[in-house]
Amino acid sequence: MDNGNPAASTSDFENAGVAAAFSYVASATGSVTRLSLYVDAQTTATTLQLGLYANGSGTPGPQLRTCTVTSVTPGAWNGCTITSQAVTSGSNMSAYAGN
Repeated sequence: MDNGNPAASTSDFENAGVAAAFSYVASATGSVTRLSLYVDAQTTATTLQLGLYANGSGTPGPQLRTCTVTSVTPGAWNGCTITSQAVTSGSNMSAYAGN
């Protein structure tokens, strides 16, 4: 759910071209319409692929939605809009980021 605050907050570092998956539990029942990722000021990324996946027992399961950030802003939250995806409070989800 996008109310201006990130639903999940996890810190990580990946080299260019390497994807990362983040697991979290939905805090409320509702619809996800936007995926966001904070990118540090030292990034050299120019685009980001973001995805939302059902949880597959601790690993990303079936892909639910994806979107592309076409112009990355270093030192800021970067996001893109997805087709509305219903989620249920307490459900495990995975988010994927790659460039």
